[in-house]
Amino acid sequence: APIIDRCEHHGIGAAVAGHPEGVSPSVALLAQDAYVHRAGVARYQLELIRALAPACDLHLLVYRKLLDALPGGRLTPELARCHLHYYSSPREVLRGGPRIAGRLLASLNLLDWQPEVALLNVSTRLFAGVYCDRAQFSLVHGTASYLPRMKGPAARVVTVHDVTPLTMPEVHTRVTKRAFIRRSELTPETEVVFDAKAPMEDFLHEIAHPEEHCHVIPLGVDHATFFPRDAPGDSPGGP
Repeated sequence: APIIDRCEHHGIGAAVAGHPEGVSPSVALLAQDAYVHRAGVARYQLELIRALAPACDLHLLVYRKLLDALPGGRLTPELARCHLHYYSSPREVLRGGPRIAGRLLASLNLLDWQPEVALLNVSTRLFAGVYCDRAQFSLVHGTASYLPRMKGPAARVVTVHDVTPLTMPEVHTRVTKRAFIRRSELTPETEVVFDAKAPMEDFLHEIAHPEEHCHVIPLGVDHATFFPRDAPGDSPGGP
């Protein structure tokens, strides 16, 4: 609920205000890490799914290995509410082949001398972009510091968790640096979300983007893990 409220407060919801009345806007999340990995981005995607699944027409762009990560391959209650899209499956890539090939000719900066970097870029930008255009989602949210390269009218939101691929590239792998969102992938209306003010300021120093479309939405707290102690001194070695 706080995520939805803050998005509406910052005007992100207004990006799909032109959607037909009485029809729920379709919201697509890039959620390739949710349920599969334990990293912070995966947890962010998972909590977004839990918050948004009951509240909107939610679509998840995922890999098929998601089903392998679920106990018995059974969908969780929140996943059962969502539409799952395996955008990088051989079937979908072949289906979008001509458009992908055409866009690749105009996106040669995605290619790299490291095959795994080139494949990741082509998959996350072009496979996903062609798929999103064909699906005609109302809004697409890149949850891991990148966006598909789309030509359709979908509203765009991207969460940037860490700007050090821009400010401290020397400490990152080539995959991380090359996968980070690029200036050319942002439209003037793209909503960019940060979890603190400092990374937003660093981002704006490196990439010119309208400040009215940049938002700080702090990360939430897992109260099952972080909670006050019952009394001072009840932790071993504590005060």
